[in-house]
Amino acid sequence: MIFFLCPDYEKPSGGIRKIYRYVDILNEAGIDAVVLHFKEGFACTWFEHNTPVTWMHTATAMPDDIVAIPEMFGRRIDTMLPGLRKVILNQNCYMTFELFPLDYEGTYPYDNALAALVVSEDSGAYLRLAFPQCRVLRIHYAIDPALRALYADPDRREDALRRHLGFFNCHPYMAAAIVGGAIHHEEKVAAGAEPREQPLRYKQTLQGPLA
Repeated sequence: MIFFLCPDYEKPSGGIRKIYRYVDILNEAGIDAVVLHFKEGFACTWFEHNTPVTWMHTATAMPDDIVAIPEMFGRRIDTMLPGLRKVILNQNCYMTFELFPLDYEGTYPYDNALAALVVSEDSGAYLRLAFPQCRVLRIHYAIDPALRALYADPDRREDALRRHLGFFNCHPYMAAAIVGGAIHHEEKVAAGAEPREQPLRYKQTLQGPLA
């Protein structure tokens, strides 16, 4: 089982919405995963979902289970859920040191974690520089729902996903617009109106000028 620890925030938050989505994707792939909240009975209600949810004081974990903990918990990560293997879900690398004092000289949770998951090349470079010993893995997520809708054939969908696993780095305010344009080109590729390389050409052309 993979537990995704999630803050009990009722207000809309992109990071929390993604945590729920990660759990959905893993379960769709046949990997048991669940959102882990603190307060008994809490689950986000500001968006529709059927995501499995459990709670800190009622969840049953086994030694081989893994818990993914958001970077926002900072120094607390080391003391949370002792005995479980930990992965740090770092969706905002600039919060990595937020809860540490400027004169801190102790160890960091990244020193003992199985890995750190990041959502951009920028975040990956940041963590690799700060924690060279930590295994840093990047999640490629933004375009996944559209590709699932466009390509019913598993082989074509896999080919499309592989197209978007290469380097892509842009200012976060502009990245969504570029991804939206890439989806537009993927629609044309799916319809046979453009070559399969066109979405990648589009992204590569714009990511630099709009960075």
